[in-house]
Amino acid sequence: MRGATRRLVESRVRTAWARRPGRSLRLAEAVFGGAVDVRHFLYDAALIRAFRAPLTVVSVGGLTVGGSGKTPIAAELARWLLVEGHSVAVLTRGYADELAVHRELNPGAVVQGHPSRLKAACSAAEQGATVAVLDDGFQHLQLARDLDVLLVDLDALIRTNRHRLPAGPFRDRFREVSRAGAVVLVRRSEATSEEPAVAEWLARRLPDTPLAHCRLMPGALRPQNPAAWDVARPRPSVALTGVMKPNLFFDQLAERWPSVEHHLALPDHEAPTVGDMNELLERAGSQGIVTTLKDAVKLRGRVPDHVPLWSLTDRLEWTGGAGRLRSTLLSVAAQGPPDGPRGLDVRGLDRRGAR
Repeated sequence: MRGATRRLVESRVRTAWARRPGRSLRLAEAVFGGAVDVRHFLYDAALIRAFRAPLTVVSVGGLTVGGSGKTPIAAELARWLLVEGHSVAVLTRGYADELAVHRELNPGAVVQGHPSRLKAACSAAEQGATVAVLDDGFQHLQLARDLDVLLVDLDALIRTNRHRLPAGPFRDRFREVSRAGAVVLVRRSEATSEEPAVAEWLARRLPDTPLAHCRLMPGALRPQNPAAWDVARPRPSVALTGVMKPNLFFDQLAERWPSVEHHLALPDHEAPTVGDMNELLERAGSQGIVTTLKDAVKLRGRVPDHVPLWSLTDRLEWTGGAGRLRSTLLSVAAQGPPDGPRGLDVRGLDRRGAR
């Protein structure tokens, strides 16, 4: 499935997530959810082994797909570790845009990508890394970890039907939050009345687990080519993004840059086609294009020098619990990985290594 057809399907699926799913979606959810539940059981029962890499592993992940801030928060945790002098690796699935973003955000870190995070972790250790941060690793059970930082997307929790894929945006049941070693409540919207109730529920369910609150805010527009550097007051007319929830990006732009009149939403991680580029450049003119950093790394070299190109930066606003989260992270990193041979099955031995 490519191009306009894939975009249409993804758009309809995202719209359906705000409603009660129909019978066909509930059936598909049962199949997907059943497979996930069986997989969890097999790992919990040690019928499938989790393997340990020769370095400390910190996972940043979520219960839902897209939009929960996994990449910027993973980059933030990597920065905390780098500042303290740790040799840090950031591990992703291997999408080129994610690799480029992490290399730009943390040039002092080793950045590795591979569908097998275990292979990526072992490769990073061979390059001298002593701590690995997994971007989007909560469901990657093959690699044992020392700390699971779980991001709970409040916007998804409040505004969607809470069903699992494909009927809703959830990969796991909400009860899987009990597997986390630290939890971050993340929102992009203004404070809501539901947030204290969710936080109270988590505090009761996980009384010893650090709980932090973070808001993802739109930051400044970062110039991505010479034409953009020459513009004192940006007024982009076109916005493009290839993320799972493009509406969040477009809504943030609307608040501060009403000059944006044209939107193009691509499938997640997809680069614009030649036809897309021709349309973008025609509509952008001298006003320019604004996109995410993930998309900007794919547009560099494809946008002519006379058309301004900006990326919208993410600004993390920690509204509570950041100090405890940071101290927990640094404590785990300082302890180093548990002793034992590589390949040790650690599920069930202790909470930090439970995933």
